[in-house]
Amino acid sequence: MKKLNFIFFVFMLANLNAQDFSQYEKEIFISENDTLNFRILKPLDYDSNKQYPVHLFLHGAGERGNDNVSQLVHGGELFLKEENREQFNSWIIFPQASKNDWWGYKEPYKFDYNVKESKAMSLVVKLMDNFIERKDVDTNRVYLSGLSMGGMGTF
Repeated sequence: MKKLNFIFFVFMLANLNAQDFSQYEKEIFISENDTLNFRILKPLDYDSNKQYPVHLFLHGAGERGNDNVSQLVHGGELFLKEENREQFNSWIIFPQASKNDWWGYKEPYKFDYNVKESKAMSLVVKLMDNFIERKDVDTNRVYLSGLSMGGMGTF
């Protein structure tokens, strides 16, 4: 019984510390027969008559998949902090590469991902090309960052 109570306590503690990512809207970008899951956070106090910067964040290899949640594990909480949203008010986009893909683009960048050409990266480029055409985007302030595999994708 004590072991069960301990497990329940750890589970509850983990859930208390879990970030609520519901402010990130779940989206899907489709191009031809390919699909890219992504999450997007609107600027704080969004006004469609204003232009906002865009920040694209590419996750690491461990966050690949198709749940449209895992890509927020590293960085998602940072962008939700009120002081960051106020100081750096912008669109935040977190795409998710599928489990068998990566944020590379084409050779010569070969790694152990067994992918010759990244569909995920091609979709991100198309997504961003479409997104920056919006009238509420400041095309002079488009930012890109990434973690681990995503850092490689920034190149």
